[in-house]
Amino acid sequence: MLFLIIAATTSIASAEWTLKITDLTGNTQTLTYSQLLAMPKTTENAGLYCYGLLVTEGEWGGVKVSDLLAQMNIDSTVCSIQFSAQDGYSTTITLDTALQPDTIIAYEKDGVPLQETLRLVIPQANGSFWISMITSINMTASVASDNLSANYVRSIVPTTPIPQPLQPQVQPSIAPKSEPTAEPSVPPVSTIQPEQQQNITKQSSSPLKQGIQVEGAYGLVIAVVAVAGVGFLAYRRKNR
Repeated sequence: MLFLIIAATTSIASAEWTLKITDLTGNTQTLTYSQLLAMPKTTENAGLYCYGLLVTEGEWGGVKVSDLLAQMNIDSTVCSIQFSAQDGYSTTITLDTALQPDTIIAYEKDGVPLQETLRLVIPQANGSFWISMITSINMTASVASDNLSANYVRSIVPTTPIPQPLQPQVQPSIAPKSEPTAEPSVPPVSTIQPEQQQNITKQSSSPLKQGIQVEGAYGLVIAVVAVAGVGFLAYRRKNR
């Protein structure tokens, strides 16, 4: 959209500017810049967007295209309106779009004369239709597309995805291994049943009882032998 930016460097002085309007019969009317300024003025607050990118915005002042066309013969065979620029650029819009009250030929923005002299202003249309340095308007019988680049440029989604900055990969944090805590020593619980414990107690006490029984038997034998010896000695003494 270079013409949107450098138009001021290729235009001529506004006082010398003329605009030609031609109908289907070839009838042409030429309007000077001063005559355009003398026509009823209208203003539109709009932004010029080129495929979603804002180029400029403000309050545009100028003349309704419908007022310009009303000075000419518009018959039923007119389907579209072609606008041509000083540098050879041209664009075509439908007659319905051209007759909209907010479609204007602007000669100023925010109260300041345009350096490109004249610009077509179509709110909610792509900037490629906002032709500048307009020198002629021609009625045509050809059918123009009514798609003004998705109508509202701010809703246009870029077809090429915008690369996103790479996000640093964060390593998953690993919790440090906890040192094993020493468990308090607990004496092992005996798994021996009460009956088994009693048997063990009996078995452990049996040798002691056996020893006591043996000692008792020896004592008894000694006592018996002693008594027998004493009786034998008494018997011998008696028989002497």
